[in-house]
Amino acid sequence: MFTVDWVNEGNLGMLLTERQQREVDYHKGQAERMFATHANQPVNLDVISKTGRKWWNHYWSFYSAIMKHDLRGKKVLVAGSGFGGDAIRLSELGAEVYGFDISPEIVKAGDLRKPIAGANFVTR
Repeated sequence: MFTVDWVNEGNLGMLLTERQQREVDYHKGQAERMFATHANQPVNLDVISKTGRKWWNHYWSFYSAIMKHDLRGKKVLVAGSGFGGDAIRLSELGAEVYGFDISPEIVKAGDLRKPIAGANFVTR
């Protein structure tokens, strides 16, 4: 069954299906847990700072491919930037990073981590 509820997120009013509302609620809960456990913790930079590579790990392989390029001054969009980990890592590599996520609460948690890393990126 397809139903739509009216919700008001900040200044934006939008129509959401029940499934979309569950998704928003899930991410709000994730943000609350993040604040409780990780908001003041630095982002692990091992994947961009260690010389030894974990070739069998997809995540490390992804960063190995990225690090073959000079990101200084490049604009990078991080869709689903979440708690800011990848945005901070890409910022550390010199990119001008723009991140966004479905949940304003999660974006706020990511924003709290920026000064810890000395990172500078824009989130929405």
